[in-house]
Amino acid sequence: MPTNHTEHYSLSQWEAEDKVLRTDFNEDNAKIDRALAAADRRADGLEQSLANQAGQIARLGNCQIYTAQYTGEGKSPITHTFPHKPWLITVTCLEGGTMIFWPGLPSLPENRYVTFTWEGNIVTWSGPLIEGMASQGRHYQIIALLDMSE
Repeated sequence: MPTNHTEHYSLSQWEAEDKVLRTDFNEDNAKIDRALAAADRRADGLEQSLANQAGQIARLGNCQIYTAQYTGEGKSPITHTFPHKPWLITVTCLEGGTMIFWPGLPSLPENRYVTFTWEGNIVTWSGPLIEGMASQGRHYQIIALLDMSE
């Protein structure tokens, strides 16, 4: 039996007078095997995480700021064609009021105030709230982040 054990994995450490047993070696080898297997699983998880992050990093910087203006005609819907698919759109009435649209945020069926549809680089917004954002003769500023990765 060993007199001492290592700090982290409690592996056998023998003194000269200790009796060495085969079972001590087998237990130590089993501990080492479990520790190496756990390290391999952590390394695999880190590799997968790194691959996911690399994919996300590759998409960073692949957008462009786009601006446009329109004058309200007093009616809904409003359709705008962007040069590329937008990631985010803000519409601001220069006389006051802002709306923000995300392609990943669908119009909910119970939403009676605003609906919007995304078809590639064409976006249409409509509804009672939009009619307020389309007032006759008022000026509107569109600012969007466009997906330049396609």
